[in-house]
Amino acid sequence: AAPTMSLAQVLAAAPVLTCGQVVTGNTVGGSNVLALGRSPERVFRIELQANTPRPLILDTCTASFDTYLRLYNNTSLSQVAANDDHTGGCGGAGGLLSHLTVNAPAGAVSYYLSVEG
Repeated sequence: AAPTMSLAQVLAAAPVLTCGQVVTGNTVGGSNVLALGRSPERVFRIELQANTPRPLILDTCTASFDTYLRLYNNTSLSQVAANDDHTGGCGGAGGLLSHLTVNAPAGAVSYYLSVEG
């Protein structure tokens, strides 16, 4: 069963992803606070600083399990983008992997990324 954590605890514990970073692992034992009980998740924080708008590309193309990506605004926690079963950006795994491209604005911006599976 997933550990019982409050939303504040999950967000405070979220590791920061850096540009180009590859994360391996799975969602076994993950929380399901942002996923609203749908499935286990791992939550990460993304902090960007750019002089011009830039694409933010996120994917689970090397995962060996069915995944779902959700990207949330750092302050309002409103969902910015989501993808499940993308067939174009990753292919493979019968289209069960996820791929997101979001136009991040210029300046400083932060997101939370939920990887469900």
